[in-house]
Amino acid sequence: MLFKLSNFSTALLIAITTWPSLLWANDDMEQPAAETVEMDRLVDEVVRVNPRLTAMERQVAALREKAVAVQTLMDPMIAVEYSNFPWNTWALGDSPMTGIQVKVAQTLPFPGKNERREATALAQAEVKSLEREELTVQLRAAVKQNYLALTLVRQLRGLSEEHIVSIEKLLARVRLRYEVGKGNQKDILGLELLGDKLEDELEDFASNDRELTASINSALHRDARTSIATPKESASVSPGHSYEQLLELARQYRPKLAVFEQRSRASKLAADQAEWERRPDFTVWLGYRFRIEAGMDDGTDFLSIGASVPLPFDFLDTADARKAGQLELAQAAQHGRSGALDDIAFGLEKSLAAWRRALSKEETYRETLVPQARRTLDAALLAYETDRTDFFSIYRAELDLIAFERTIRTARITTAKMKVAVEALVGTDLDAAAREQEKAR
Repeated sequence: MLFKLSNFSTALLIAITTWPSLLWANDDMEQPAAETVEMDRLVDEVVRVNPRLTAMERQVAALREKAVAVQTLMDPMIAVEYSNFPWNTWALGDSPMTGIQVKVAQTLPFPGKNERREATALAQAEVKSLEREELTVQLRAAVKQNYLALTLVRQLRGLSEEHIVSIEKLLARVRLRYEVGKGNQKDILGLELLGDKLEDELEDFASNDRELTASINSALHRDARTSIATPKESASVSPGHSYEQLLELARQYRPKLAVFEQRSRASKLAADQAEWERRPDFTVWLGYRFRIEAGMDDGTDFLSIGASVPLPFDFLDTADARKAGQLELAQAAQHGRSGALDDIAFGLEKSLAAWRRALSKEETYRETLVPQARRTLDAALLAYETDRTDFFSIYRAELDLIAFERTIRTARITTAKMKVAVEALVGTDLDAAAREQEKAR
């Protein structure tokens, strides 16, 4: 691995001397607009092409067609009969009552039934439509979370590559001291070990990169290896709403809460429909009997009309049981909404706590700990060059600097991920909500 490191190395020596200007410049960079643009583009695309959303769209359409179908009358019935002939003869003219009758019948629903059937079917379609909206919210959030995770993986990989180069430069200086009898073999081995560890981590980053890229592409319904661009630097994101404001936004926008409300409404409509289903449909019919002359009867044709209604015997109280079952489902949906709101409240408080902690951590590390770590490393390197400290001080300072810089990048991405988590909980874009509130004022 010594030869491999020397290939990278030509570079923690010069980098250490130029470290402050190099890394301070990175820390002061603002989040590129390209990050938001690319992430929003991917999110818009997932809404447009994701097969799960398309499937639910078709389910909504099917339920709306059902609302049309339930209003359609039953098919009319047509019957032909040869009736009222004597048992001992089939001749048409032997009896004046004998004739060939054509009969048309139509069953008509009890007034009000079809309206309730339609209302129930449309309510079920609305439930499915709201479920699609909820899936849209969660898919958008999942794509954003994976995109931010991919961004972090690449930024950490880039940071490791910078440190590998820097370690190589430092290794060159330590070797030089060793060659003149001022260094120690274990110092060289220690740096090589650190470089090997960082290089091994590059493989982990590459594996995570492929996994996250495939996950995003899967949601976008395209080849898993399609390239995705991410920014090299990111900035922290601050919360712009209080817990109370976010909870109110959730009540207003979160599709999941609306799903429970609509399920309750649909179940109540189904209960009302069950009550009306016990009302009997009635059938009207029209008959025309063709006759021929028989004896003294001149064979005049007969016309007949009538109506029939089934007797509404519900011995097993089936309609009542169906109605009661739907009312129980309506109550269950209301309780489900209360439970979902509790989960949202917990999630908001948890996400806000993590969001604020990541924000304060990024600030502490950026303004205090990383500058201190750089100064410590510079001082340790200078002391090492003049034989006033051992190599372990440099090694320790280098490890601290790597860890601190990783913490900054992780915290920055965490603030963005917490914003996405909160948006998924409230069901709307926080920036758009802020603009709406501003307009309302």
